[in-house]
Amino acid sequence: GISIRSLFFSLAKHISEKLKKINKPPLIVWGGIQPTLNPEKCLPWADIIVIGEGEKAFVEICKDKKFKGIKNIYYHLKNRVIRNDTGYVEENLDSIPFPDFSDKNKYLINENKLVPLSEKYKTRYYLMTSKGCPFNCSYCCNSTLSKMCRGKYLRRRSVDNVISELKEAKKNCPNLLSISFVDDVFTFDKEWLKDFSPKYKKEINIPFFCFTHAKMCDEEIIKYLKFAGLSSVAMGVQSFSYRIKKIYSRFEKNEQIIKVLKLLKKYKIEFTLDIIMDNPLEEEEDLKINLNCLLKIPSPFHLSTHTLTYFPNTALTDSFIEKGIIKKEDVEDEIEKGWGRWTPSLDLSRNKLNLFYDCLYFLTKLRFRSEFLIRKIQENKYFRENPKRLAKFLRFFSVDISSLDWDSRADKFKFLIFQGLTSLVKRDFKFL
Repeated sequence: GISIRSLFFSLAKHISEKLKKINKPPLIVWGGIQPTLNPEKCLPWADIIVIGEGEKAFVEICKDKKFKGIKNIYYHLKNRVIRNDTGYVEENLDSIPFPDFSDKNKYLINENKLVPLSEKYKTRYYLMTSKGCPFNCSYCCNSTLSKMCRGKYLRRRSVDNVISELKEAKKNCPNLLSISFVDDVFTFDKEWLKDFSPKYKKEINIPFFCFTHAKMCDEEIIKYLKFAGLSSVAMGVQSFSYRIKKIYSRFEKNEQIIKVLKLLKKYKIEFTLDIIMDNPLEEEEDLKINLNCLLKIPSPFHLSTHTLTYFPNTALTDSFIEKGIIKKEDVEDEIEKGWGRWTPSLDLSRNKLNLFYDCLYFLTKLRFRSEFLIRKIQENKYFRENPKRLAKFLRFFSVDISSLDWDSRADKFKFLIFQGLTSLVKRDFKFL
């Protein structure tokens, strides 16, 4: 089974071709976002594709080699493609078993070599407490997935079920340092969080990370999460310009965003903001609005400036193709623009205007930022015309993982030294 995102479409094809060439080729099953959003494009490369949720479908595939009647799959039968019914979801998420925690037959591939998994690598545990998203941002796959769903799209596990999984994780991962809840919006249900907070504190008591949204986060929620052990959050802002927000189908107010961020700062919770850049419809006035709002946020904070990505069959992608703003060749499963882009900040591949404002945004997050200096740089014609020089200068002094060049040995060394010094100060050596 291969789980695929649009970015890894070519890699999945390469792996599948290799598998088909061995003496007794295995049954190849593709699942994930790419086959769900663009199934017809994936059919030539796999024996079966799973469309949508596949926990039950995959088990049935393993049990029943005929595949007839298995929901959420397309499969090849002789020279035909059989398209079973799709769009089915499991509404009782507690019925889905926990992940397999064992290391047996599990490997990492590093420089074309198999590396057995080891307990020392298991310092962070990732899980989801819900499926679906309460929002429908136009650039996101959720804008399409929610329309495909036959049942309730936004669902959540019980608190007790989540705590039980985490207790198993603690038992099987003795070097566990942090938990990451990777729900699209962890904070969407206040009553659930009220129940979760004391149970997590009592049973788990490990610092954790989650995603939040300005429309679904207030001081009461922050208090619950802080008590439980919340150490850091991420929030997708994407743009402070209301003109661009409308294009993205995002309707939170800037005042809401800034208020929540000030509350997070008050309770000493680290936060990361996501901003989308490189939008062909974005004008300098929109970039200026972003800069002005970022300067209203108490620093320091973390900031990731991502390139707008056109995922197949999303509302934004379809609209941009129809209007001639982009071509079909610009869709991510064709262009794979995200491949190898490990620097969401100070990305040198950006055009002059976007890179210039990327540098200005970078300066807003610093602990000892100077609005006076930022404004002077904003007015500087030399840096506006030569933003790469400014970006390289900022990179030279940066140890921010999101802005380093991971093809540079100097940047790798600089980051490792910084991590070592941080560990000495915190007296935290479990990562060794």
